[in-house]
Amino acid sequence: MALLKNPGPLLKSKFKGIIDVIPLKWRSKLGLTSLVREQPVDVDPTALGDTTADGIRVVSSVQQERTDERKKTDVFITDPVGSTMVEYFRTKDGQVGTRTHTVRNEGDTLPSLTALIIEADQEAWGDGLIEQVVSTIPNLLGLYDYKVERPDRVPPDFGALLATTEESHTVAGQAALPTLSTGELMREERQIDDQTKRVTVRYRDLAGLPVTIVNSDTNAEKQVVVITRIWELASTTPALPTDVRDVSFEKLGDGTAIETRRTAPSLFAHQVYMVEIPDRVPTDFGSLLRTGESEQVIDGTAALPTLGVGELMRRQEQITEFTIKLTIRARDISTLPKTIVNKDTSRVKQVVTITRIWELDSTTPAVPTATQDVSFEKLGDGTAIETRKVETVFPGPVYGISIENLIPPKFRAHIVTATSEITSTGTADPTPTLATGEFSHEEQQVDAFNIRTKSVKISAISPPITFTDTETTEEYGGGILDVIYTLHTSGLLTIDTGLRVVSSEITDLGNGYEIKLTKRLHDSAWTVLP
Repeated sequence: MALLKNPGPLLKSKFKGIIDVIPLKWRSKLGLTSLVREQPVDVDPTALGDTTADGIRVVSSVQQERTDERKKTDVFITDPVGSTMVEYFRTKDGQVGTRTHTVRNEGDTLPSLTALIIEADQEAWGDGLIEQVVSTIPNLLGLYDYKVERPDRVPPDFGALLATTEESHTVAGQAALPTLSTGELMREERQIDDQTKRVTVRYRDLAGLPVTIVNSDTNAEKQVVVITRIWELASTTPALPTDVRDVSFEKLGDGTAIETRRTAPSLFAHQVYMVEIPDRVPTDFGSLLRTGESEQVIDGTAALPTLGVGELMRRQEQITEFTIKLTIRARDISTLPKTIVNKDTSRVKQVVTITRIWELDSTTPAVPTATQDVSFEKLGDGTAIETRKVETVFPGPVYGISIENLIPPKFRAHIVTATSEITSTGTADPTPTLATGEFSHEEQQVDAFNIRTKSVKISAISPPITFTDTETTEEYGGGILDVIYTLHTSGLLTIDTGLRVVSSEITDLGNGYEIKLTKRLHDSAWTVLP
C-alpha cells in the first residue's frame, strides 16, 4: 500500500474577484497594481470595491500554501469610473459613427436615448463596475425615396403585344424626383446610403409602334361594323371621319394614343313616320278615360301609318336594319258613353242642369225642347260631346201703371220730370201703385231674385209753385190778362173769383198734385167804353 506524501490537514484558499472579467483593453489602458504579502493563517480576503491609495480593489485572495501561513494577494485598478475609449465605424447607411466605451458603477442607467443614438449596451464585470457602450451617428440620414408613376392605360390586348420591362441598378449620388421619358411608366430613385442610390425604371420599347388590331362588332342598328384600333405615337395625325366611319383619338398620356375607326357598311337611314291628331277631349272626360301609350319592337320596315279608332298618335321608327319601334297613343272608347252632370246659374239666376255626354259621333243626339238646349260637337276622332242644358222657362213678367201728364206744356218747362231705373232684390209687384209725383211706375222681374223698377215723376218740389204769363183779350171791352199757373198738393187750391177774373179752373193731375189756371185782368179795373 502506497504512503501519502506530507499527510496532514487540508490546505484552504479563499478568492474574491477575478481579474479576467476586466477586458484586456481596460487593463491595458488603466493598469493594475498587485500587492502580495504573507499573512497569518486566520486572515480572509478583503471585500472588493473599496478605494485605497493604490486604487480600487478588484481582486482579493488568500492562498494557504502551508498549514501555518497564507499568502494574501490584492489587485487594484486605477479608479476607472468615467474613463472612456472612443472608436469610429461605418454605419449601414454610409455614415461615420462614434462608439464610446465608458466604465460606470454597477447600477448606473443608460444615458437618455435620442434619435442619434443607434445602440446602447452595458456589461457588468462582477466587481461593482460595468462597461457602457454607446454608439452614435452625427446626424439623421433622410434616405429619401422618390417615385413617379403613371397608370398603364394601354389596353390589355395591346399590352400583350408589347410587354413592359422593369430594370434596376445602383449608382452613386443623391436620390431626387425623377422625370418620366417617352414610353416609361415608372421611374424610382431610392437612397441606399449616404453615397449611393437605387434607380428602377419600368417602360415599354415604343420602337415597335404602330400596332394594329382589327375586330368586328354589331352596332345599335344591327349593322356589321369593322373596328380598327391602332396603338400609335400621340403625334400621329388620325384619319378623318366620313358618313360611314367614326374616328376617336385618345391620348394615353405616355406619348402614345389609341386611334379607333368604326366603319359601317352603309349609312343607316333611320326613318321615322308619325300621324297625330289633337286631343280635343275635354280634360274632365279625359280623367275618366285616360290615354295610354304603348311601345313595341317588331320586325319590318317603317312606313306612313294610319290611325285606328280611338287612336291619337301612331309612330313607326326604323331602329335597326330588321326591326321597327311602333308607338301608339290611344283611348279605349269601347266603354263609351261617359256622362258628367254639372250645375250652373243662368243669366236670369236660375239653376241650370248641364248634362255632358261623351259618345260615338254616330249617336243621335237628344231633341231640344222649351226647357232643354242641345249641342252636339264632333271631335274628329270618331267621338262627340253632346251637351244638354235644362232650365225651367223664366216668365220675366213686367207690371206697370201710368197716368197722362196733364201739366200744361208751358208749365213743364218750369218743373223737371225725372226718369229713374233701379235694379234691386225682390219680386215684381203685379199691382203697382203711383207714388206722389209719379206719372208712371213699372216693375220687371229681370231674374229669379232681382227686379228692375222704372219711374217717371216730378222731381222734388216745394208746392205751391206759381208762374205767370201775359196775353190779351177782347172780352169786356178788351185788356191785358195775367195767366196764372199754380201747382199745389191736391185739395189745397180754390177757384179764384172777382170782377177782374175772366176764368179760373183746377185740374187734378192724379198723382197727388193739382194745377189751377186763372186768367185775371192785369189792370185794377176794366176800361169803361164811351
